[in-house]
Amino acid sequence: MDRYLVTRLRWVRPGDDLTTAQLSAMVRGMGFEDLAGTEHFTTGWGIAGTTRVRTTRKNNVQLGFVGGEGIGRYLFGLGSDDDLSAAGPDVHGNLTAVRSVGAFAGYQHVWSPDINTNIAYGYAHADTSAAMPADVTRTTQNAWANIILQLTGKLFVGLEYQYGKRLVNDGTQGENHRIQMTLSYQEKAVRRR
Repeated sequence: MDRYLVTRLRWVRPGDDLTTAQLSAMVRGMGFEDLAGTEHFTTGWGIAGTTRVRTTRKNNVQLGFVGGEGIGRYLFGLGSDDDLSAAGPDVHGNLTAVRSVGAFAGYQHVWSPDINTNIAYGYAHADTSAAMPADVTRTTQNAWANIILQLTGKLFVGLEYQYGKRLVNDGTQGENHRIQMTLSYQEKAVRRR
């Protein structure tokens, strides 16, 4: 069983779509029925805030945070489709929502109307318990940098480097390095700024 209540407030500075702030909140009910037919329920909640602030005419900084209990897959890097990082058994075997926090920071630099670069870093942590599966994510760190070129009004090409580090519940950790290239064609031409 999964039930949600989500709300969001967003502010955009009049006449400046690069300067924004957003606050979101979520309450969710979680539960399952065990093999003996007993139902187990718990409630999760989370809050998140993001902002983007213009630093010069075209460049901007983005900052964000998220925290709560039972947010699991809604915190980038922690969850999976089965959402085992949202709730699990405590030391007494009761279903309990897992406390999680995360934050990110990024910067976008516009070199010219045809070229821009983005860099960012994010960190997430979940207070997992020893009773949870060994491969549930406890912490992640992610960083990336890219360059995007607008070749024509409809054609873009991008190159990005990504770094990831993950620590799971049993103490195992690993790193990942990735380079990817993207070619994008948009049906409607994009106005160059």
